[in-house]
Amino acid sequence: MEMAREAGGEKAYELLLPFSLYHSRWNVLEREDFRPHANRLYGAELRYGVSIPGDEIITDAGDKKAIDEEKLFYLDRVKQIRQSNEIQLVLINIPYSYLPEWQREANSFYEYAEENRLCYVNDMNENVGIDFDIDFYDQGHLNPAGMRKMTDELGKLLNELGAKDRRNEAQAREWMEEYKEYIRYRIEMLQSVTDANIYLMSLYDPDLVSVIQVRRSVLKDAQIRKLTEQLDNGENRIWKPRFAALALCGRRR
Repeated sequence: MEMAREAGGEKAYELLLPFSLYHSRWNVLEREDFRPHANRLYGAELRYGVSIPGDEIITDAGDKKAIDEEKLFYLDRVKQIRQSNEIQLVLINIPYSYLPEWQREANSFYEYAEENRLCYVNDMNENVGIDFDIDFYDQGHLNPAGMRKMTDELGKLLNELGAKDRRNEAQAREWMEEYKEYIRYRIEMLQSVTDANIYLMSLYDPDLVSVIQVRRSVLKDAQIRKLTEQLDNGENRIWKPRFAALALCGRRR
């Protein structure tokens, strides 16, 4: 409520009760809208696409600009809340390829973190395997392949910070069963993909084994070449005959 009052001003109640602001169907809801249904993504949204990166990508930690005062104000408030509740605060900056001024501003958080004894990881400047040519849905959002790479990095970070490995506990076994259902959903998704770039990106998955046959001339396209190369990991089979058409096949491991 406090956030809504500060951010919304006169529209605070619209933020708290956003029927007219966000929900365009409130007056045509039917019985089926209230039936529970399984969400294999737990509320997440996978955006299938392969975009062209922005014109300027800042990967030099020394290229910076001052942090906006309003951002510092709210970050200080978050810091106070975590101190009073004995919560470890970790600051991260996940890669994106637009708004260079935001990227420069993110580099100034190194100093803020050092002054306040906080952990700060700016993955724009780290070698985390993200490729700006093929790992984004658009210039601001990672696609599923990029999300997988970033999730692996976040897992490593949590491990380094002392988070307990719970993969052998009962709750994890339940999640694994639901993950198997998610894999089946992923395979269904593949059957509806008609774009070669998106299909190659979607095959980047340790639970899938692929057979790919691609004409060498097609590899002149930088995105196609990179998407194919990242699948050439010894598990998949990639053939590059001189005159073959592009052919793709994915199956569950």
